[in-house]
Amino acid sequence: MDIKKSRLSKPWPLNINKWSKILSYFKYLNAQINLKTYTLNYNLSTGSLEMSITRIRTTARVSQAVIYNGTVTTAGQVAFDAPGAPINEQTKDTLAQIDKLLAESGTDKSKIISATIWLSSMSDLNAMNDVWDSWVSPGNSPARVCVESKIAAPEYGVEISVIAAVK
Repeated sequence: MDIKKSRLSKPWPLNINKWSKILSYFKYLNAQINLKTYTLNYNLSTGSLEMSITRIRTTARVSQAVIYNGTVTTAGQVAFDAPGAPINEQTKDTLAQIDKLLAESGTDKSKIISATIWLSSMSDLNAMNDVWDSWVSPGNSPARVCVESKIAAPEYGVEISVIAAVK
């Protein structure tokens, strides 16, 4: 009885060999997770694992994509290569921008969870939908909202933002 009480009252013994194996494994695990575009960090002060935030194409004002907790959220994308073009061309260019960001983030359009679409005029809805319908991954249509809104620069008629699961 005294032996059990004595063992329980002492702090858990630090076995350096055991800890070095655990830390080695954690480093291996961390390296594997980095390949998936997110990182787990061990916080020594709290003793907890924390997931990091990865920002893609970041400027002082905005990141074009942010990866956190297994998802990527894009900033609103516009047709940088087709300003002022008809809405179908702008939509194709905008979706190509999204494809590139998703690829940089380690995922693709089949993993999109939701999409938000802003049109400068709802009269462009059918033309935008025609391009969207041919682009979206068959059988993987995301939740979607489409609204009419003024877009920051008048030469753009469509802006799209998506949230996707990281593979």
